[in-house]
Amino acid sequence: MYLARLKIHNLALVDALDVEFEPHLTAVTGETGAGKSMILGSLLLLLGQRAETGLVRKGASRASIEAVFVTNGEIPGDLLLSLRHLGVELEPNEPLILRREISDNGRALAHIAGRLVPVRQLGEISSRLLDIHSQHDQQSLTQRRWQRDVLDAFAGAAPLADSVRSLFDQWSAAQREHDDWLARERELRRSEDLLRFQLNEISNAHLSPGEESLLLERENILANAEELTSTTNALLSLLQHEEHGLSPALQQLQRLLLHMQQLDPHTAEWSALVSTAQDNLSEFERLCSSYADHIESDPAELARVQARLHLILQLKKKYGDSIPDILAFAEKAKQELAALGSFEQRVHELKARADALRADLEKTAAELSARRRAAAPKLARAVEKELAQLGMHQTRLHIALQPLDAISSAGAESVEFLVTTNPGEDPKPLAKVASGGELSRITLALKCVATCRDDVPVLVFDEIDAGISGSVAHAVGERLRRLSASHQVFVITHMAQIAARAASHFAVSKSVAADRTTVAMSLLSGPAREDELARMLGGDSKAARAHARELLASDNPAPPSSSRKKSSS
Repeated sequence: MYLARLKIHNLALVDALDVEFEPHLTAVTGETGAGKSMILGSLLLLLGQRAETGLVRKGASRASIEAVFVTNGEIPGDLLLSLRHLGVELEPNEPLILRREISDNGRALAHIAGRLVPVRQLGEISSRLLDIHSQHDQQSLTQRRWQRDVLDAFAGAAPLADSVRSLFDQWSAAQREHDDWLARERELRRSEDLLRFQLNEISNAHLSPGEESLLLERENILANAEELTSTTNALLSLLQHEEHGLSPALQQLQRLLLHMQQLDPHTAEWSALVSTAQDNLSEFERLCSSYADHIESDPAELARVQARLHLILQLKKKYGDSIPDILAFAEKAKQELAALGSFEQRVHELKARADALRADLEKTAAELSARRRAAAPKLARAVEKELAQLGMHQTRLHIALQPLDAISSAGAESVEFLVTTNPGEDPKPLAKVASGGELSRITLALKCVATCRDDVPVLVFDEIDAGISGSVAHAVGERLRRLSASHQVFVITHMAQIAARAASHFAVSKSVAADRTTVAMSLLSGPAREDELARMLGGDSKAARAHARELLASDNPAPPSSSRKKSSS
């Protein structure tokens, strides 16, 4: 991946800037105060830096910065995962566009691939793509994690470090599961007696689904047996009464209809209707007689039914709103009691797994520690050799490996880079002894020496030339060019020897029109580039121009792209 396009609108002195870049070493130059800091500042804003008041150009309501990264169809796995967590899915070869807007009222908006995100998340994604090394912003070098990764990469121990991290995570998870089971076992042991009582109480009740509704029906019949008997007898009396009963009346009706049928055959269907009514009434009479024979008043059975209903009611108050709920509670209690019997075996299995993972972790961490101890002095000496070529002859790098009280996901020791810039001094952390230019050169030396395993594809160096001579600047430029084989590299510089090594050269300039100051950025080539190098060398003299032509002739700016990493360039 590489930064292919940068668009800036209404940011401080920048009115409208739209620049395209190539994936190699790019130099950015210009007069002091020309506005180079605006270019660097726009990238810092993409990285989530807080926007200071007054950044929006006078007369505008909003400023914006947009960066377009060409993916070449390949995105590092961790970056791809982070994008997916944000809901961003890129099509193959689709560019990744990052955008930040700043309003004059202080509001800020951030977008990733067109999706609105918090500024913090924009910064997190941008930090996977951009690494800025300047006096005011050292993203990587002073971070111990980056220092540790550099050492591991140099030692060829990156796979070991990954294994330690993975084993630590697995062991931690196994240990937590073991501890959780122990805690759960203690809790169940305390409630075992209660569980047995509850299960016995439910089991002894011998409940069955649907039982309660049947009992309620039976209770209703037994409680109303006398009234049901009297009502049934009254019904039978209406049916069977010799003079006023329904059955004798229908019989008399049928005889009359048979007589009418003899006189008028058209009334035959009337007789059929009455015959049906007689059949239905006979069935009704049979049912009433059978029902009357089975009705009996049984206070003892009523008491038993009511006692059973009372038991069910008491169980419902304790264990559920229905018999199925009560039975489900009993099944759960049975499972928990059964689990107690297998807890010891399960805890033993979990402990054995955790112990085995711990042993693997300790063994792998020991191998990693050995690799680090062996590689640390070699890395330090190699970096010191590079630093000497970069004008830091007295600087010594010390890589401190401090054993930890317990193994962590990063190994059995902490890694910290310490430096001394003058003989006789005690080593101190980088951030406390090195200036911005020194930190940038140390970073450059480290990145040239170590085959870094970071996937940050775009490196920006600012003030890397602070306090160096022309001969050292030539060495800095060569190392930047070497680094551009695996990264897209930007260098903001005042040194012609560095700018001449770049494959692309942009000049930042400031102009005034209609009482408004504007910053512009233009790609230089041919005579224009020679003019800019001559200016950087001291002016428009013949000697400066001759020196500029000499630098351009001797410093072939073509990037060594054959070795560029496909996944992170």
